[in-house]
Amino acid sequence: MRQCLASLDRIAITEMDLPADVKGYALELVDLRGNPKDVLSRLANSAWTSGLTGEINYLKSLIDLWESTGLTSGDRLILDLSFMQTFDYYTGIIFEVACNNYVVAQGGRYDRLLGLYHPQNVSYPSVGFCLNLEDLQQALQSRLPQTLAISSCLVVAKTPDAMQAAFAHAALLRQDPDMEAIELELEFRAEELVRDHARSRGISQIAWVSNDGAIVSEKII
Repeated sequence: MRQCLASLDRIAITEMDLPADVKGYALELVDLRGNPKDVLSRLANSAWTSGLTGEINYLKSLIDLWESTGLTSGDRLILDLSFMQTFDYYTGIIFEVACNNYVVAQGGRYDRLLGLYHPQNVSYPSVGFCLNLEDLQQALQSRLPQTLAISSCLVVAKTPDAMQAAFAHAALLRQDPDMEAIELELEFRAEELVRDHARSRGISQIAWVSNDGAIVSEKII
């Protein structure tokens, strides 16, 4: 049944060898999505939810908490009781974040998962999520810059030991309002290759950083 509900397979549900009222409840669950208050109202009037008062009140408290943030403009929040995962380590709410028809993040609450990895089976209530980077990139495609801005300076660590000083110098330069953008060289290439890269990017200045923090500036022509 979990697999059928997760895939919204109405036909498989109707063909199950189960009492008619149970299949009816499952088919009703498939359609329980939409405006949170409408869904909660439908739940309160359903025959199969008479013993779920605590769960319904919990859902209502989550909706009230969301509304208290002031982020409820339009139809940004959808309560979908047909949405479930086929794996069972989630013990509470599960969620997806959608943008431009792409699911850019997803996650949920799991109260017992961490105990599986603890030698004494000690667990803690937790909520986790992941970002789907490829979908996020597609969702933001029209908003991402199509060309890179020309940087004012390329900061280069001359040796691996100088990388920390290079990061510090780049951070200092980024505080200068006259600096358009700052690039940090993360590869340790030959100096002439670094200069070629700067020229290809239209960068007019390189800051060479030594491991003692000394800075040598070079104009690129």
